[in-house]
Amino acid sequence: MMMSLIDTNIIIDYLRDRPKATEFVEGEFTANLIPYVSVISYVEICAGARPREEKAILKLFDEVRIVEIGMEIAGKAGGYLNIYGKSHGLEIADALIAATAFSVGAKLATLDRRHFPMTDIQVYVPY
Repeated sequence: MMMSLIDTNIIIDYLRDRPKATEFVEGEFTANLIPYVSVISYVEICAGARPREEKAILKLFDEVRIVEIGMEIAGKAGGYLNIYGKSHGLEIADALIAATAFSVGAKLATLDRRHFPMTDIQVYVPY
């Protein structure tokens, strides 16, 4: 079974107790599998966090596998920006998240498929 890397927009829904997000995120945890989250999503979540969400944010990010950005991911993201930046308006955060999914061999779960035009990763909208 291929693991998922969960995009920021799903994490936001989860932190706001949206039932479909809760069902999806909790369903991604199995006995032997823990979903990935890019450290970029942590940055995005912290940037928009409400004070009352801090405890839930820390709890969630303690339970998932955080993937940090190194040279391999940075280089892949740069390649994505080179290919899709102008034609698709790809932004650096989404390029880094997509490159992270590629790096760990995960499928990318997002609510906004159009932010990820790459063809070398599997991108899906789970709800």
